[in-house]
Amino acid sequence: MPAFYVVVTFIPVPDNSMFIGGQIARSRGKPFIRISVAHIHVNIGLHVETDDAKRTPIYEMLMDRYDKALKPHIYDKGYDWEIHIDETERRLWTLNGMSPPPFRSEDEKIWKHENRPISPEQMRSLRKELSHL
Repeated sequence: MPAFYVVVTFIPVPDNSMFIGGQIARSRGKPFIRISVAHIHVNIGLHVETDDAKRTPIYEMLMDRYDKALKPHIYDKGYDWEIHIDETERRLWTLNGMSPPPFRSEDEKIWKHENRPISPEQMRSLRKELSHL
């Protein structure tokens, strides 16, 4: 996956602007961190078994990875937190007005190598130049 597909935005929210259950979040005695992920590159539901019993472990594995990565930074510090992941339809995603190349395609390898969206004009010359990828 191209590294530039990952975008992280930290948005500080004033103490009096976040509520949980009708209470100001900070009044609960500890910081509250809300993490929202837009999962776009590969829609999990389209790349795993259609049988829900087989699909469930994939989702659990993904959430477990997030939990383990965040644990030392949030959970171990005693903060309250919440995470959710939205899966966006890939056809509703563009970068610089361009649809990304298909998952694991040769063109995606070029985008990954260049670490940026590549216009169709640039792609034609880069395909020749980077055919070894």
